[in-house]
Amino acid sequence: MTDNQISISPAQELSKKIVQRLIEEGLLKGDPSSKLESKIAEGKMTSSDWKLVFEKSLGLHKGTQKE
Repeated sequence: MTDNQISISPAQELSKKIVQRLIEEGLLKGDPSSKLESKIAEGKMTSSDWKLVFEKSLGLHKGTQKE
């Protein structure tokens, strides 16, 4: 491995693919942060975290609803 290559764990690689797939399917909109990917990779996403991510992305969260 060269100095220019960054080593990522299998969990990080998988979380990146999960987020990309959610974007492709239209379930996750906008520019997802690396914070989301890292939470997934670390196994720190709870069901309420997932719900909030999708509510915000789809405009269903109180703070993002259009009147």
